Amino acid sequence: MSKTTFSQNDPLRNPIDELHTVFPTSGFGTVLARAGVGKTGILVHLALDYLAQGHHVLHMSLSDTIDKINLWYKEIFHHRVNTLSYLNDIEKRSFWDHLQSYRFIMSFLADDFRWDKIIDSISDLKKQAIFSPKILIIDGIQFDASSREGLVNIKKYADEHQIFVWFSIRTHRHEEFNANGYPVRITPILDMFDACITLKPENDIVHIDFAKWPSATPIILPKLCFNPATMFISTSGNP
Repeated sequence: MSKTTFSQNDPLRNPIDELHTVFPTSGFGTVLARAGVGKTGILVHLALDYLAQGHHVLHMSLSDTIDKINLWYKEIFHHRVNTLSYLNDIEKRSFWDHLQSYRFIMSFLADDFRWDKIIDSISDLKKQAIFSPKILIIDGIQFDASSREGLVNIKKYADEHQIFVWFSIRTHRHEEFNANGYPVRITPILDMFDACITLKPENDIVHIDFAKWPSATPIILPKLCFNPATMFISTSGNP
């Protein structure tokens, strides 16, 4: 099953398919939004595109159980693949099984989180020949200016092992924002991210804004919307 089969009817395919040609093999990306707006959903959409292209994805969460994370993947996968009418049920199940072979999920308690735990966990998986990720998704870290030291260490490890890392960053309605719309508390670490996707809710939809993208990107990034209820992404206002 090719990535084209999976994503040809998916409006998110334009920027996501290009990630592997315009992004470095290692680096940082982030999805910023308030609680409940759709950060995990967007990260899973990103992960599914990577998986469909044959990239091994390690998903770490500090906020959900492994079963809950797997449910996110399963639901979003079925929402997307069910739009492909030319695939029968057997082909859809086969595709799902295929993607799962490229994915590994880990869950940590937020109270027990340490930055070095990320590196230790990946090193253990690689050492035991269990899993060697090229994409790392980390969902649920509480970021502030003090996070820089941990990020520096993760970036060094990611550069050495050619891993691209996507984080979620939770924003708060009443916190102070800078002129570019980023929370002031994370301003000292923003320079470390190659890409920033911000989610802006409006009524029943969420606008996806590619706020920061590699300057060399030779594509026009589309205006997209995400519907948290249906989990669909669309170029229209009614996903």
